[in-house]
Amino acid sequence: IFLGVQTFFYRAFLPVFGLETGNGRLWPLFIANMGILLVLAPFLARQHRGLGALFIPGVPIVVASGIMLLASITDWWGMWQYLWPLIIIGVALGFVAAAVWTRIVWFLIPATIIGINGLVFLFCAVTDLWEIWAGMWPIELLTIGMSLLLVNIWAQKKGLFIAGITLSVLAGFGFALMALVLAGWVSVIAAMILIGSGVV
Repeated sequence: IFLGVQTFFYRAFLPVFGLETGNGRLWPLFIANMGILLVLAPFLARQHRGLGALFIPGVPIVVASGIMLLASITDWWGMWQYLWPLIIIGVALGFVAAAVWTRIVWFLIPATIIGINGLVFLFCAVTDLWEIWAGMWPIELLTIGMSLLLVNIWAQKKGLFIAGITLSVLAGFGFALMALVLAGWVSVIAAMILIGSGVV
């Protein structure tokens, strides 16, 4: 029924906007439906909070199939060159949704790490500035530190706070060292990061 309603919508309404939906262009709907059902499952059985873990595979499947459907309808498969990091961001959003639904705050650690990496990948994919990764390696330390600090807001554990601050300061120090190699205003920012890291 769900697939039929979707197919009717795409066949009846998209051609009005000049988008071709024939010749097998709707095949990503089969993949999308699997992801949508995974996302809907926790809502259909609210008493089982553990089903919130289904958001983790469900959200990225929906995102990936959405990109595939858009590429199939528009016949612009080159969009994958720019949009593939959205799947990584979808995994992060799945972890966030799972954390909220199951009330397990620890899901926010992988959510933060994966999400920030996904955003950097998206920036590089859209701008084609992949060379910035040469100086972006401290972001891995920063994502772990930030995720520990985020979890500490709810868990209130001193060890989490100390570990989060330590990793964040080390990341700031790493960014500053990489930026000091460069000239001009970037080196001034590097000096400010060093001062800030020392203060923290």
